[in-house]
Amino acid sequence: MTRVDALVVGGGPVGIHLAALLAQAGLDVHVWEARPAPALLSRAIGIHAPSLDAFDRLGVADEMVAEAILVRTGIAMGPGGELGRVSFAGVSDSHPYVAALPQWRTEAILSARLAGLAPDALRRGVTLTGLDADPVDLPGGVVRATGRDADGAPVEVAASLVVGADGTRGRVRGLLGIGVDERPLPDRFLMGDAPDRTDGGDDAVITLHPDGVVESFPLPGGLRRFVVGLRAGEVDGDQATLLARAVRERTG
Repeated sequence: MTRVDALVVGGGPVGIHLAALLAQAGLDVHVWEARPAPALLSRAIGIHAPSLDAFDRLGVADEMVAEAILVRTGIAMGPGGELGRVSFAGVSDSHPYVAALPQWRTEAILSARLAGLAPDALRRGVTLTGLDADPVDLPGGVVRATGRDADGAPVEVAASLVVGADGTRGRVRGLLGIGVDERPLPDRFLMGDAPDRTDGGDDAVITLHPDGVVESFPLPGGLRRFVVGLRAGEVDGDQATLLARAVRERTG
């Protein structure tokens, strides 16, 4: 059985970031990620100043900033034109902007940093199946974690610390019986990335319309993220068509 200082369950940005920090501090760390390969999806795109400051301490913020679109201004639009704008210049002395970067690139940069610190730390295709917080055959303060790799072979680790970074519906919460306080919300949104044919440039633009809000944010590669609020009964149909129609009708 492998013995490590820390086992992080979940290899998304949070889990990989934490694992890299632990490795940077000299701890022996493993990361179990159920996905066999990274998901090349844009997902969460906005990296705010506090996160960039944290990434600075890991030595990866400069690379992220160099690849990202730096959003320095947010503009509110209405049917009659511009309603107002806000500058992000005062949010941080070190990073006075929001860095817009697809999540898959954020994960890739963090993964490369972790690989440089601990080449064998990230174990993809491993699914957590069990946690024993008080194994009788191990010293006190040690947790036994069991899992299966991508081929179905058993994997076992003894760790002084196990961190659940696998989300609210992840295996760690399920195995430990930790519930989630969920509340249904009435609002529905649809989002997607498309070639940027707007005049928004590097600004974040929020359009307030009686039928629902339209948010848009620049992305690298000439793309733009669009988020639209859906009306009641507007959730059915082809999502790309719904998104394009809502953006066109509400923003002109």
